[in-house]
Amino acid sequence: MREQLCSVSGIDLFSLVNPNLKSFCLSLYARAGSLFEDADNNGITHLFEHIVFRNLKRKYKNFYDLLALHGIHLQGCTYKEFIRFTINAPYYEFDFAVDILCSLFDEIELNSCEFNNEKKRIKAEEIEETFKYLTKESER
Repeated sequence: MREQLCSVSGIDLFSLVNPNLKSFCLSLYARAGSLFEDADNNGITHLFEHIVFRNLKRKYKNFYDLLALHGIHLQGCTYKEFIRFTINAPYYEFDFAVDILCSLFDEIELNSCEFNNEKKRIKAEEIEETFKYLTKESER
């Protein structure tokens, strides 16, 4: 295995190669999250994560079926300090996975109804998480 680091336009790119593996993992980390949000835009990073997936579903017909057909697993996670998108796939699907990763930067093309639906999903997730927390606390 060898590790490589290079910088492209001020962005650090890391690579860890193991020729014995028949798969790969691509991850994109962006400095964002609740740590960088104030009361006026609290939750915007989590909303952005949802919007990116919605935008991908719009671009690629039957998006989740397409991922499954190619053996690709795509995940997005929002943390306090960053947002992460990760793609795991068999090595022979590298080009398609890179296309998907690059599509994360596509212009968002959602209408107001789709955007508002995602906002409602975020609110529902927040309520569910709060309920789980309160239930766990009351059990103690």
